[in-house]
Amino acid sequence: YKNGNVLLVDEPFSSIDKKTQEQIEKMLLSLEDKTILNISHSYDENFIRQYDYVIHFEKGIVRVFDSKSYCLNDKEDANDKNK
Repeated sequence: YKNGNVLLVDEPFSSIDKKTQEQIEKMLLSLEDKTILNISHSYDENFIRQYDYVIHFEKGIVRVFDSKSYCLNDKEDANDKNK
């Protein structure tokens, strides 16, 4: 368990200031050879671009399992996905 390949963080930024959030998220995203599952009700667009996928739940049902374009409304990324 000490050096697992998956790191699950549940609402890691819910009670901290923005500066600390940015530092922690940078550290999480810098981990190599790790799968990071970040469960959150909110996100920062500056960091969401660095994640590979977003899973969006609505009323307990998976509504979107897609690239981050869903959260960013990034038409260029969405268009690339649909090619």
